[in-house]
Amino acid sequence: MKVVASLALIVPLTLHAGLGSPEGLRYVLGAPGLRYVPQAATPCEATKPVQDRPPDDPHASSFQSPGGIWYANRDRTLWAWWWGRTSTGGYKVLWVRPVGSELKVEGRRLDAPADPLTARIPDLYPWTYQASGLSFPAEGCWRVEATDPVTTHPIVVGGVAVGILDILAAFAVRYAFTRGAPTRVLQGIASGLLGPAAFNGGVATALLGLALHFVIAFGAAAVYFAVSRRWRFLVRHAIVSGVVYGVIVHWVMNTVVLPLSRLPMGPRTPPVSFTLTMIVVHMLFVGLPIALAVKWGERAPAPYVPQNVR
Repeated sequence: MKVVASLALIVPLTLHAGLGSPEGLRYVLGAPGLRYVPQAATPCEATKPVQDRPPDDPHASSFQSPGGIWYANRDRTLWAWWWGRTSTGGYKVLWVRPVGSELKVEGRRLDAPADPLTARIPDLYPWTYQASGLSFPAEGCWRVEATDPVTTHPIVVGGVAVGILDILAAFAVRYAFTRGAPTRVLQGIASGLLGPAAFNGGVATALLGLALHFVIAFGAAAVYFAVSRRWRFLVRHAIVSGVVYGVIVHWVMNTVVLPLSRLPMGPRTPPVSFTLTMIVVHMLFVGLPIALAVKWGERAPAPYVPQNVR
């Protein structure tokens, strides 16, 4: 499944006849849908620049300059600094995006037919920042959008990570407390579906247990991803949210899922040390990887941003 990071910029500007004149760039600030650009034949909506700044890159000058006009998508995964006009009549735009991503910039005129803008993106920036040159074929109201494709969905990344990390942790914890073999751990998972007969099923039920384990891992990742669409702090504060989510998953598994399953439940209460260990395992190897995967793959677009070019 393909996810795309998207940042569409509204940076209305006026081009004077003199090429290369920095005075030819004029910003019109305003919230989307609340302010219009009077220079345009057809009104263009304007997006207000963000007040915060992207993290500095050690290979570039500081991004914290008070004179910088920055735009960003909602979750701050893509940033743009409308640098200004060049001597060739185009515009230089500085982008900040995840390291190693393949930035793509496109633009189309909204108020009349026109050829698309031309974006020049040099392959010389292996860091977070990326310079680009944009050329507009005609004046008017333009939508400029940068995209950063991510080929793997965060649910897949989170599910695979949790499936591997959590089962390895379960093997280690079970061996430390009971000297139990990995096969017995996997059969124990399968017993939630098959009951005690799973412990006599050999490799077949162990493989079934492994498959069920990954189903649960992907389910936990899908739930976090779905909830994060509404509660955005789960993305912005991924570490804290992930740790808390791990505790929630542990509680749900032990108070809802396991009692409803066919897993043989002994009369003895597990030692406190075992319970605390499993809570830590769920915090570090379930909740945290899922939250970080969602943050890594989060690509929520900002309000769209036309360009008013004259």
